[in-house]
Amino acid sequence: VMEMDVMYDDTCLKVMALAERSSLSPDDVAGLASLDSAHSAGNATHFPEGDLADYPAGLADEALLANSRAWCLARSSGHPESVLDSALDPSFRLWDAYGVLPVLCDPDRRGEVDACVVKYDQVQDVIRSTKDRYDLKCKVIDSAVSLTKNVGFTHWFSHAVNKDTKVVSEIEAVEVDVFGADGRLKDIWMFRDPIDVEIEMLQGGRQGFTAAGLMA
Repeated sequence: VMEMDVMYDDTCLKVMALAERSSLSPDDVAGLASLDSAHSAGNATHFPEGDLADYPAGLADEALLANSRAWCLARSSGHPESVLDSALDPSFRLWDAYGVLPVLCDPDRRGEVDACVVKYDQVQDVIRSTKDRYDLKCKVIDSAVSLTKNVGFTHWFSHAVNKDTKVVSEIEAVEVDVFGADGRLKDIWMFRDPIDVEIEMLQGGRQGFTAAGLMA
C-alpha cells in the first residue's frame, strides 16, 4: 500500500525508465521526464484531477485491485472483454498520458482535453479488434492502492504477437487508476510502450496508416 505522493514518485521513475529505452522517438519523450514536465509538454495529457476523491468508504483494497487486474485480463487473448462489464464505471476513460500514441489519440482533435482518450462505449470494441490482429498476454507485475484517495497504481507487461507479420512486441506500462465510490474504474491514466505499428508511425515509416481501433 502506498500513499499517493509515493505512487506519483514511483510512476515518475518508471516513466523515466520507459523513456530511456527509446521506444518512442526522442522528440516525443523529451519533455516527459516527470509528471510536472509532462503537464507542461505540448502533447501531454493532464491528469483527470476532477475525479479524485477520498478513499471509497467501506471498500476493501482487494476489491479495487481486482478491477485493475480485470483490465489486464480482458486484454489477454482467450479471455472475454465482458469481464470489464463489472469492472468499469459507465463514465470510464482511458487516457494516454504521453499524448502521442496513435492508437489512443485523434490527430484531428489535437489540443483538446480528451483528444487522447478512449471512452467506455468504445473500449471493448477496441480490445476486440486488437485481439483479432494480435495474440496478447497481459500480466500485472505490481499494484497498490492509496491509503487516503480513490487511486491505485498498476505496473503491467504485455506480450503481443502480430498475427500477420509475426512481429513480437514486449510492451510495458504504468498507470494511475481512479476508482468510483463503488470501486469500479473511472479513469486509467497510462504511460505505455508503443506497439509495432505505432513505432512505425511515430518514426514516419507508414504515412497515412491508421492504428485506430487497436489497443495493447
